[in-house]
Amino acid sequence: MEIELINRLLDYWNKANVRSSELSINEKIHILIEKGISMPNDFKFFYLQLNGMEDEDEEGFRFYKIDEILTMGEMFSLTPDNTLAKIIVFGDYLHSSWWYGFRILTGDRYEIGIIPFPQKFKVISTSLTEFLKLYLEDSPILYDYE
Repeated sequence: MEIELINRLLDYWNKANVRSSELSINEKIHILIEKGISMPNDFKFFYLQLNGMEDEDEEGFRFYKIDEILTMGEMFSLTPDNTLAKIIVFGDYLHSSWWYGFRILTGDRYEIGIIPFPQKFKVISTSLTEFLKLYLEDSPILYDYE
């Protein structure tokens, strides 16, 4: 992930008066270790630079702070054998009308998807860079959960 994209995102949030929560890098690392959350490298980079949002943006999107990240299993009380239980939820739209999460596949590969309800995960991207570009463009892809 490029620092330029993080800067574009931060600019976008600043113009919309959206604040990112402040935590030190050590505090963020401690939270990840404590929660036992495994993340792709670009998500780690994102969270080390920013810490999600204090509130939603003008479109209704909210990137969760590192201490708010949950698995779908935790969020929806899914059983551990459910294939969706380990998906990491990192954001929502319009006060949880639906959510965004990622599932790790193999190696460095993962998928980002829309979660309209507890038993559905629709893939919309295979990288955080692509997802953030869709977000900054307010792409219709981010709203299509059918």
